[in-house]
Amino acid sequence: MNQLKNLTLVLTLSICFFGCNSSKKVAESQNGSNTDESFLQNGYVKAVLNENKSNSGCGSILINLTDSKEVLDPVDFEYTEGKYGQNIWLKYNSLRMQNRCTEARPIKVLEVKKRDE
Repeated sequence: MNQLKNLTLVLTLSICFFGCNSSKKVAESQNGSNTDESFLQNGYVKAVLNENKSNSGCGSILINLTDSKEVLDPVDFEYTEGKYGQNIWLKYNSLRMQNRCTEARPIKVLEVKKRDE
């Protein structure tokens, strides 16, 4: 009977101990999630959202990567949260399809977040 009480006590204490540690980790990761380094580590790139005003066959939106000056053509993407010329964090996949235009390569947008700069 004593062994059962001891086992129950040990299990209860270990659940409390490990439960407290896990919530601290979540809180710490949420507080530091807005840094440039954390976005870059999570696969985002710095970009600028631009309106396509040319008749080149691209979509109505073009995305310029800040670091490489590469121009991307997002396929099936409508961005309504902000305005053109806005700095964004972009996570995307390249598409293996023929380019719709000569000035940009097609991509599939996975996530977009506003970037303050």
